[in-house]
Amino acid sequence: MEGASDEPGAGLEGRTIVEQVKQEGAAAQAAEGKGKDKEPSEPVIKEWIGLLVRAGLWALVIYLFIFQVSVVKGDSMQPNFETGDRLLIDKVVYRFRDPQPGDVVVFEAMVEENGKHLFRDYVKRIIAGPESVVAIHDNAVFVNGEKLQETWTHEDFGRSFETGPESAMRRTYKVPPGRYFVLGDQRGNSQDSRESDQRPGTGKIGYVPSGQIKGKVRWRFWPPERWTWY
Repeated sequence: MEGASDEPGAGLEGRTIVEQVKQEGAAAQAAEGKGKDKEPSEPVIKEWIGLLVRAGLWALVIYLFIFQVSVVKGDSMQPNFETGDRLLIDKVVYRFRDPQPGDVVVFEAMVEENGKHLFRDYVKRIIAGPESVVAIHDNAVFVNGEKLQETWTHEDFGRSFETGPESAMRRTYKVPPGRYFVLGDQRGNSQDSRESDQRPGTGKIGYVPSGQIKGKVRWRFWPPERWTWY
């Protein structure tokens, strides 16, 4: 009887050991599985970092050489552009051709602020190219003796020469080589090439050097209801 009573005890002990071994094996496998799950995390992070770096580099290349976004400030380009308009600037087109009369461009010009000379971006319209003769009289613009047909401005804004800078009325301008004559569409409230002195500190735009033209206004994408392709 004692022998009989001892067998069940030995079997229980054996099963306990086996179960313990199984549990330890399962725990080891689980731990190994977790370790394997963690192993790819570092390559994944590196991959994401690489993608972000490449995206940033492409964005920089696009901004420097292909497109940029500019925001209109002021009313000098009314009625065609308003304060707050977001514009996409094409920086490639003028690598293949020169700016043409009628093109709306973004360029940088030096201004004086708090005693410092700084470059600021402006949006204006090309009126004439290098070595052209521009005359302003009778509420009209003449380029090399021919009246400019300004389809981009309506009568009220075209006549606003009368409220422009007094020194700019009935004047003739000889555009220097390598520079452009620009005007705002709202002639009565625009700093432009009519003030032809662009020396630092004068606060005048003057004739715009070709190297300071950043690109052509290609698309107004904001506000959405005024989307326009140029």
